[in-house]
Amino acid sequence: MRGGYKDLLDTIIIEPQFLEAHDFKEGLAVVRTREGQAEFNYGYINIKGDMIIPAVFNGAYGFNDGIARVMFSEYDGDYRYSYINKEGDILFDGKEYLDARDFSEGYALVLKKGYVAISLPEDIKNNRYSFINKSGEYATELEFEQARPFNNGLAAVKNNGKWGLINTKFELVVNYLYDSINELNTR
Repeated sequence: MRGGYKDLLDTIIIEPQFLEAHDFKEGLAVVRTREGQAEFNYGYINIKGDMIIPAVFNGAYGFNDGIARVMFSEYDGDYRYSYINKEGDILFDGKEYLDARDFSEGYALVLKKGYVAISLPEDIKNNRYSFINKSGEYATELEFEQARPFNNGLAAVKNNGKWGLINTKFELVVNYLYDSINELNTR
């Protein structure tokens, strides 16, 4: 089955033609096509169905704060993440990360050193995550074993096997006391 788009009245506005068709975010939607040479071919369309950013990525994610996370496959089979703008330009002088998350509240979580999330549990303790700003610079010198993106001004962070919370000034507002912290929703 091919993916396309309908409006609220169930009228087809973009004909089914994609292997995958994701929700629109900030005016663009991630789609997967058969174009190009890569195993997976993800790009971005506008609401008219025009391919705005070519389908050249091994993975792509929706735009947040005007920036989207994309994934490339390296020659050794490992994946690397980078970020693009709405013109499809690679940002931050082409910096790549072994693990990365979408921008949220002005910051993105990236793996500074260590292993990707599928590593063995004993290796995860060596992970060091941190946050970058929208210029691609590290926004803080703080590093964490694990962390989650900011939501409602707070981010869950883990060190020494325990979770706590930081604010967007990177101040610890809830000490590292908890074995787990659920999603941060204050609605």
